[in-house]
Amino acid sequence: MTHKENRICFLDTLRVLACLAVIVNHTTPLVFQSRDPGGLTWFAAVTVFFSSKFAVPVFYMITGYLLLGRIDPWPKALTRIRRMVLVILGTGTVYWLIRGLVLEPGTPTEQILENLLSIYRVTPSNALWYLYNYLGMLLMMPFFQKLSANMTRQDFHIYFGISGFFFGVLPVLGHFYPNAVTNPHFGIPIFSGHICMLFLGQYFARFPVKRSAAGFSTACGIFLGMVAFNVGATWLEAGRNPENYLFVDNRTYLPILAQGGCVFYGVSCLKPGKWAERLGCYTFSIYLLADLVMEVLGPAYPFLVGIMHPLPAVACYTLLIFLVCLLISVPLKRIPGVRKLL
Repeated sequence: MTHKENRICFLDTLRVLACLAVIVNHTTPLVFQSRDPGGLTWFAAVTVFFSSKFAVPVFYMITGYLLLGRIDPWPKALTRIRRMVLVILGTGTVYWLIRGLVLEPGTPTEQILENLLSIYRVTPSNALWYLYNYLGMLLMMPFFQKLSANMTRQDFHIYFGISGFFFGVLPVLGHFYPNAVTNPHFGIPIFSGHICMLFLGQYFARFPVKRSAAGFSTACGIFLGMVAFNVGATWLEAGRNPENYLFVDNRTYLPILAQGGCVFYGVSCLKPGKWAERLGCYTFSIYLLADLVMEVLGPAYPFLVGIMHPLPAVACYTLLIFLVCLLISVPLKRIPGVRKLL
């Protein structure tokens, strides 16, 4: 939804925060992955990294909040699907052309063409996996809408319990206790972490949770507790398996899913300013551009590290990427054909 009359202010705040968090999620590893585990800088960077992990759950919750509360006719559903297909093809084309012609001059024409023809199956950049996953969600959305329309509060609670246990808790336990797994033939495809995020967003829309100072404080406490758990688990894993210690970095695991729920509730308790509405309409284009701008501005981070500590350097680098993407997004949104896609 991009029309002003259809916007919900606190969702715009969530969009801006989640969009910035996506960039933080991709820049902060520049600090801790270049160091041995341990030390104040490593712990601080890992803490910032896991504090940004709420982004994907929040984006899915926004979708569930807006789309699961209705039953759209198939033509409208197909319009959304067509738009996302065009976004994937258009964004992938821009990425591969700029890489092949500008960032990596001398790339053979055959390789550029091969990359362009592979957009439908090869993700052009680290962050754009979400577009392909979201396209799958849109294909299933008409069925989810009919399902959720008939679900009671108890049905939602049971759904969250089953999804949370099998996809949020059991995989974490299975990492430490290999026998804590289900039979490989046991399948519950209608339950999953990503779908759970959609339904959690609709739960907030249909059964509004009471907003209060105590509730906000509780949400903040749970959020910080989940971040602490993720940092602690990462530190423990670094001692066991230093080559691959980010096992808990999974958006469907309960600690990160819970972070998303806490941020969603916490922001809904606040009164957003006009800045949220003004920036919220640009977040999708900022997200689409972020990885490409990060590649173009790659030399900026080593330069910043040369004049300041890595933590403020990566913070400046992150804000620079966000601002450049915003500056590009403003004129893009004024191009008629592009505006409909963004």
